[in-house]
Amino acid sequence: RRTSLRFYSNSGDLFHAVEVPMSRGAFHSHLHLAAAAPHLPMYLTGPREFLVFQVRDLLEYAVQLLEEKRFDEAIRLANSVGHGIEGLGHIVCIKSLGPDVQEGNYERACQILQRFR
Repeated sequence: RRTSLRFYSNSGDLFHAVEVPMSRGAFHSHLHLAAAAPHLPMYLTGPREFLVFQVRDLLEYAVQLLEEKRFDEAIRLANSVGHGIEGLGHIVCIKSLGPDVQEGNYERACQILQRFR
């Protein structure tokens, strides 16, 4: 069995979704997610599992997306939670624009830049 785990920003924008396996005997009603502030860890608990997420993980995830040339996903992440993580929006912006600026494709770079909030 699998269930969908979705992460939303404070404004309600979806920035990541993933299918996760559920242990036998676990139900959706047994899962709990708590978060208090961007600098504190978030916890996901179930009857037999305990996961910890920290904000720095989102920055690392954004860099991973950029290294894999998945610029659309990195921009979506920066737009949805970038304001809460120092430097995330700037890093995604510079790394997304870099290849086009280096190639002299300034029109495309401007189009990418307009996608940022």
